[in-house]
Amino acid sequence: PGFGTFRVVLAVPDGVRAVKPLEQHGWNASVLWHQGRLGGERPSSVVFSAIRAAASGRASSASAGGVPVGGGLEFPLDVQLGCDFSNSSEASVWLGRYALW
Repeated sequence: PGFGTFRVVLAVPDGVRAVKPLEQHGWNASVLWHQGRLGGERPSSVVFSAIRAAASGRASSASAGGVPVGGGLEFPLDVQLGCDFSNSSEASVWLGRYALW
């Protein structure tokens, strides 16, 4: 049987300040960045690519790596969430830090 998935792109929503893909055997991971609307760079997407599929260039080969059709795989991420408050009335402070409820 062939393999169905060789590349996974995860869109990163606003409010995520940092994302770090954890090591996944057989896959390369990269984080793409763009200019945030409030200035500074923020992650825009995380791209996972099957290592053997990229090296072989053969997407239909069963030995090319990837996720088999009907199979599943988890892509673990460390994520740092945050938000910006335009004034202090939009947030509350708990234990000395801004908090969302």
